Amino acid sequence: MKKTQVRQLKTQNLPTSLKTIIVLDIILVIFFLFAGVSFFTGSSEIKNNPEAVADQVMKELQQYPTLNISAAEAKEYVLRFAEVAPYIGAGLILIALIHGVTAGYLWKRKSWARIVQIVIALLFIAYALFTISAGAVLMNIGILLIEGWIASYLLFTQEGKSFFTK
Repeated sequence: MKKTQVRQLKTQNLPTSLKTIIVLDIILVIFFLFAGVSFFTGSSEIKNNPEAVADQVMKELQQYPTLNISAAEAKEYVLRFAEVAPYIGAGLILIALIHGVTAGYLWKRKSWARIVQIVIALLFIAYALFTISAGAVLMNIGILLIEGWIASYLLFTQEGKSFFTK
């Protein structure tokens, strides 16, 4: 049997659940790339015009009078964020690359990709639980449900395990 025929056999008949995981990974790649680039561009915008950004932050903070933050403090926080934002952006782009590589190798039935996907899902579950406990509930419920489903499928279902052992 030729190498291309073997490759076609390996990628044929992917379980629907695994296809769903791969599609979710591709969506996450797009989301994390967009978010990472946004942090880079936002950082340069803040550095170019910190006063305007601080003024915008102050306008938003007026909705929360109990915070009691001065304009000077807001500008300081904005400038600190501008210093850290490129690192956050690089981290988000790295997560996007990991999701992209993992999605491709899940398709090719590589067992290491299954393990990486499980680790990523468990890390996101821990993140979601932590941020839910800190008060950010709505988005993290979605993360918890999706990543929980991915981890449980790959860890506990016979289909999720057996597909990578052939």
